[in-house]
Amino acid sequence: MNKLIYILFLIGISTKARAEYRVFQLQVTGPDGVVSKTFPSTLDPEQYRRYHPLPLEMKLSYQETWMCKGNTQDFKALCTNPKPPPTEETNTATPAEQTPPSPIEKTATNPP
Repeated sequence: MNKLIYILFLIGISTKARAEYRVFQLQVTGPDGVVSKTFPSTLDPEQYRRYHPLPLEMKLSYQETWMCKGNTQDFKALCTNPKPPPTEETNTATPAEQTPPSPIEKTATNPP
């Protein structure tokens, strides 16, 4: 009887389990600094390099990351980024947070 209750308890818990995964927006940059590819992946940059070898001169970094509910079984599509992409017109830095130009930049842009 105790085994039956234990089995029913385990079945009840297992139906309430939820899966989550993290998505990384990866960016591959060449030695000249030109971005060659940007794509989403469930692998972070270190894991991605282990599974998909890249030439050493190629730089791999992530630009954004976000959490998704569900799982990726049966090759389901990854969820999209819930944040909207940044626009060039949006500048969130206040004037106090912006870095002033260095003395070299001032003299280069404003000749005497």
